[in-house]
Amino acid sequence: VGPAAGATPAAAGASPVVDEISVLDKLRGNYFVRHWRGELSVGRSYWLNIFLVNLAWTVIVKVVTLVGLEEIVLLPRAAGWLVFTVILYGLIIWQVIGLVRASLASPSTFSRRSGIVGALIMIGGPIYHSVASYYPVTKEMVLMLAGDPDIPAMKIDVLKDGAEIEMRGGIPAGSSRDVIAALRAHPNVKVLHVNSDGGRAYDALKIAAEVERLKLTTVVDLTCESGGTIVFLAGQRRVAMHSSRIGFHRATVGGPSVALAQPTNDQLASYYTKRGVKRAFVDNILSTPGASMWRPSLASMVEAGFLTEISDGIEFAPS
Repeated sequence: VGPAAGATPAAAGASPVVDEISVLDKLRGNYFVRHWRGELSVGRSYWLNIFLVNLAWTVIVKVVTLVGLEEIVLLPRAAGWLVFTVILYGLIIWQVIGLVRASLASPSTFSRRSGIVGALIMIGGPIYHSVASYYPVTKEMVLMLAGDPDIPAMKIDVLKDGAEIEMRGGIPAGSSRDVIAALRAHPNVKVLHVNSDGGRAYDALKIAAEVERLKLTTVVDLTCESGGTIVFLAGQRRVAMHSSRIGFHRATVGGPSVALAQPTNDQLASYYTKRGVKRAFVDNILSTPGASMWRPSLASMVEAGFLTEISDGIEFAPS
């Protein structure tokens, strides 16, 4: 009886130690940990863990961009981009550290040198892309998630007992939901006053699609610029007052880079021409930098097909 009773505490006391050793052994044998510690060959660290992984990553990103990202709401897309960026840079750090450690541990001078060169290339690429694209885009995504503090808030007014609605101010991320909700809440609406300084092209296009669906008349009483003109162009009748100020420029993403905003500008070019605007007029819009504003005459906008008429405004509710 004595020996059996004394064996139980010993076995119970040994269990945590055995479990801890087992966990450590499994951790040391983990492939990701072995790469991080530089325990793999330089060739495997580079060709498998870097070259093939990056190739697979590139294919995945291309596939994702082809399956209809335009249907993803802007704010979830912004959050997804931030998650993507964290994962990407975490992966790069893991790849570079593992390759450097494997190179330093290699007995071959050629492997050491080639591994270090590969690591420098791996570092140089992300630095270039960070400056050229990832930082500007990430900055935009953070601003969207923060409520677009640099874009004026949108204000919506109901006029003529719901027959007319006015949108004023900016078009921050997510504001399309409010405008669309207001339009659908007033089934008798016939006119949308667009007195907007502009903002997110994504939301402007969403509002424009609803305006086009409802076959509304759009009116500029005061000033309509940038993304506001996207909404205005969706109207069947597009009316400006004699004193209206309408301004255009190309879309931008995070700064002056043309390449980053090219997909958006291609989409806008297709939209403008589909709505009947002459190509020369569209080219002038897309050649105007985002920091500038092109304000052609109202008469030239009628001639180009952007405006359908210029009015004294008597038939519409005052803004």
